[in-house]
Amino acid sequence: MCQLQEGNSRVSVKKHKYPEIDMIRAIGIILVLIGHSNILPQGKNGSGEWFIALFHVVIFYIAAGFVFNEESALNIENVFLDVKRKMEIIYLPFVAWNIFFEIVMCFRGHKIESMKIFHIFLIVETSDFAATTWFLIAIFWISIVFIFISFLLNSIFKETRAKVIIHLFIAVGMLWGGFIMQSYIPQWILFVLYGYIMYFFGEQFRIIIQKCDDLKMWGGYFSNDFSGCSICHNGNRSLWLLMV
Repeated sequence: MCQLQEGNSRVSVKKHKYPEIDMIRAIGIILVLIGHSNILPQGKNGSGEWFIALFHVVIFYIAAGFVFNEESALNIENVFLDVKRKMEIIYLPFVAWNIFFEIVMCFRGHKIESMKIFHIFLIVETSDFAATTWFLIAIFWISIVFIFISFLLNSIFKETRAKVIIHLFIAVGMLWGGFIMQSYIPQWILFVLYGYIMYFFGEQFRIIIQKCDDLKMWGGYFSNDFSGCSICHNGNRSLWLLMV
């Protein structure tokens, strides 16, 4: 249960729970392990791992966007409550884990760099010995930027379609900007620019699924006699989520 503000009162918002998202994350973890294990057959152009690299990280961006709670962007109080939550579940574990590795390696003769420690606290760089936590940098900043942009769009536009279209243009612009400026900007900013559009697609996909949810189409399989949702008609929610 998540406490969010609605107007001037605090309300409890129960988050939707989709077990399939945990399945998707598990599949993503397995793919990441395979991609880094050098067990795939070699081809003419090198390792077959390039194929997994095309989508194994994207899975996590989409899954993170899928579980974004749009009520977090309704007002500024909710925005800061969500930022606080991100600090607790992403920032603090990231800093603790990376500082731990820096201390451990210090005892093994590794020199601690003050600037690197500073960057770790800013969550813009990982320890050399915890490089795999780079994804936490990406998802932290993407989620922070996403909620503030969503709040601004909610404040400016009342029509949902307009908000979605403008947000899509912003996401595409960030992706294009990343390609153009990749040689000139820090890597952690590239993480945000490249991953933001996948986070956005994840949120939009959840909205589609929730419309089916609101029409009481869950329960394992969708109702076979339902014709109001061409996307979900005669489908299975697990199948649709896994196909993303």
